[in-house]
Amino acid sequence: MAIAYATWAVANPGAYQLLFEGRDLLENPTTIDAGVDRLQGRLEDRLRGLPAGGRNETVQAELLWIALHGLVVTRIRKAHHAWRREVTEDALLLVDAFTA
Repeated sequence: MAIAYATWAVANPGAYQLLFEGRDLLENPTTIDAGVDRLQGRLEDRLRGLPAGGRNETVQAELLWIALHGLVVTRIRKAHHAWRREVTEDALLLVDAFTA
């Protein structure tokens, strides 16, 4: 899920920015809020049952999405930077950090 999110976002920066950063441009921003809530819910479902050291899955899902969003935004805004890893590898490293 994280790989699909990051890969799509970097391949479609305009659409990503409209969906996740252009909230104020929309007539009904609650639609975007509902999408973000759905995404966080899916992350929470995936994290449920993993060894999280007693951490709250809802908090972990929110923090993971924040981290993935930061990864994507950085890659979009710094597209010409010579990244050492592919965005997919960084997405997996973030998931590992939140599930280990």
